[in-house]
Amino acid sequence: MSDDGVRRNIADVSDADRIRFRNAILELNARKYQGRRNDQPLAGGVSYWFKQDEIHQATHVHGGPGFLPWHREIVNRFEALLREIDPGVSLHYWDWRTDPVNGPLDLFTQEFMGASQGEA
Repeated sequence: MSDDGVRRNIADVSDADRIRFRNAILELNARKYQGRRNDQPLAGGVSYWFKQDEIHQATHVHGGPGFLPWHREIVNRFEALLREIDPGVSLHYWDWRTDPVNGPLDLFTQEFMGASQGEA
């Protein structure tokens, strides 16, 4: 397993590392903030994964000059949350010059990123 913190092409990552990555995402989605969903100003009772999306949606940077730096930051924050669960996990990238379904590795399987058809 690669615990070196290097982001790699996910198609080149070992099965064991893909499973660790998937399990960290699932655990991140299972961990909840304290409180209730209708708490103001910050909703509680939502997963860490949900909160990241909530923060992302609240920034209003799409179409503006902050788009690229903000998305770099949100990706870094996401990776940091994953590493709180498993310090050896890295947020790898997909090289979209290759087909993620029919390429060297089908990324969209029930065991990894969900089915390529229907709900993920």
